[in-house]
Amino acid sequence: MHSTEPILKMEQIVKLFPGVRALDGVSLDVLPGEVHALCGENGAGKSTLMKIISGAQPYTSGKMVVDGQEVRFHSTKDAEKIGIAMIYQEFNLVSDLSVAENLYLGRLPSTRFGNVDWETLNQNAQQTLTRLGLKFSCKTKIKNLSVAEAQMTEIAKCLTIGARIIIMDEPTAALTEEEIGVLFEIIQDLKKQGISILYISHRMDEIFNISDRITVFRDGKYIATKQTAETNYDEIVAMMVGKNVSALYPVRDYHPEEVIFEAKGIDGKGVHQVSFQLHKGEILGIVGLLGAGNIELSKLIYGANPLKNGKFYLNGTEVDCSSPAKALKAGIGFVSDDRKQEGLVLIRSVKENISLPSLKKLVHNVWIDKKKEQEMVLKNIKKLNIKVLIPVSLWEI
Repeated sequence: MHSTEPILKMEQIVKLFPGVRALDGVSLDVLPGEVHALCGENGAGKSTLMKIISGAQPYTSGKMVVDGQEVRFHSTKDAEKIGIAMIYQEFNLVSDLSVAENLYLGRLPSTRFGNVDWETLNQNAQQTLTRLGLKFSCKTKIKNLSVAEAQMTEIAKCLTIGARIIIMDEPTAALTEEEIGVLFEIIQDLKKQGISILYISHRMDEIFNISDRITVFRDGKYIATKQTAETNYDEIVAMMVGKNVSALYPVRDYHPEEVIFEAKGIDGKGVHQVSFQLHKGEILGIVGLLGAGNIELSKLIYGANPLKNGKFYLNGTEVDCSSPAKALKAGIGFVSDDRKQEGLVLIRSVKENISLPSLKKLVHNVWIDKKKEQEMVLKNIKKLNIKVLIPVSLWEI
């Protein structure tokens, strides 16, 4: 039996960014050997709180208690020293190094002559992989692992620092159903060892499958904590959005008789002789395993990949989608599966990223019309409920 006393307590945590209260008096407690899921819409404060717990960010006010002692971390190293580690949605691994080197990066064992003790390193690393039931060699380079194996390597890395609390941020985002099953088995084994898991996911079926308790956040505020077995999907969703949801999805205005877009005999990278029709108001799902060609098809439609053969039709008229600019002009948008590498310019602001595809509409002579840009960006931020750290009212025009 694990202790019923919390291993971690967060009390009235406040986090302020310039002009924004990202966390407003949030509380949370974590018990030994439990899977504690965190739910909330984008911008609810989940990731901010997890970064505070893992030492990546300081909190403005409040109290953080571990094993009955108040703590304040100044870095992730401080958190790791007392057994708290975080696995980010985007892996924090060095692809050209081996699994063993990644597990002990910054802590490589050395011989008495100051050289790396490779025998000890590989032995300890392989023992950690075996503890998780993993079959691949610790000498394998990260770049040669599957996504699932890289995910398990991140978990193994947490064990090498003696983690008692592991924070998992959307751990199944890139995994197949079979790989998710393996991850859940490992999580169950970690629970048996008394290791606590803080689990962030937007997939409600996973949360109800794997968690012991669920905490809900909304707009930076703590809403409630429920025993998973004593709540249900509708109650959690209602707390997340702040109102009862009679229908999760709105009624669609679907016109099966009207073809709005058509692809005929599409050939290109990863795609061979694909044809389909999209009707007005329809949501058409195109699915497949990793490498099946569904992502490549979307890039062919948008002109990001060159088309070898085939034609596209919009409202019955053939359209040129040989480049993203031409696809955009035809009224075809694209949201990449890889937001970080393909979807956003990370060194630029939210405002600049939103206005980037529409610069031609915003340029007057050779200068961007700042007022027009601001009006367009504000409209889209409101429409899509985008959370920004600096209030748009403070942006310079």
